[in-house]
Formats: sequence, C-alpha cells, structure tokens
Amino acid sequence: MNETKTEQKPAPTRLQKLKIRMMKPVMATMIAVTAMMGSASATVNFTGVVDVIDAVIPIFDSLVDLIIAVVPLIIVMAVVGGIVLLIKRVLGKSLGGGL
Repeated sequence: MNETKTEQKPAPTRLQKLKIRMMKPVMATMIAVTAMMGSASATVNFTGVVDVIDAVIPIFDSLVDLIIAVVPLIIVMAVVGGIVLLIKRVLGKSLGGGL
C-alpha cells in the first residue's frame, strides 16, 4: 500500500533553455575577468587619455555655443511661420479661397 508518488517536472520552456545555455558562458567570463583583475598591474598610464580629453573639450564648448545661438532663432522662425500660416488660412477662408 505504500505508493510513492513521483511528480514529473514540466519540460523547460524555450526561455528557460536559453537562460541555462547563456549562463554557462557568462559565468565562465565572470570567473576569467575576476582572475585577470587579480593579476593586473596597479599602475596605469593615463597620459594619452588625458591628452585626448583635453583636445576634445574645446570642440564641445564651441558646439554648445553654436546650439545656444541657433535654438532661439529656430524657435522664432517656427512662431513666425505659424502666425503667417494662421493669417493665410484666415484670409483664405474669408476671401473664399481654400487651402
């Protein structure tokens, strides 16, 4: 009378299979990176990076100045264009023409 019930596990879905397949390389990569970090040298020469950043910063400053100068002009042109279009449509309807 001792019946053992064996529950069948549902088959893994495609997403679960993908997760299982992807976790092995991810874990291996994490272990490899951790091992490399332990053996890495603590001295890094940032001179080249600093030179590049120092050369790029003035370019961004001039781009910001250009954008600050141009954006108000674009807004004014859009407002004037909208007013002109509104007047055109009002006059067009009042004179019997259609747009």
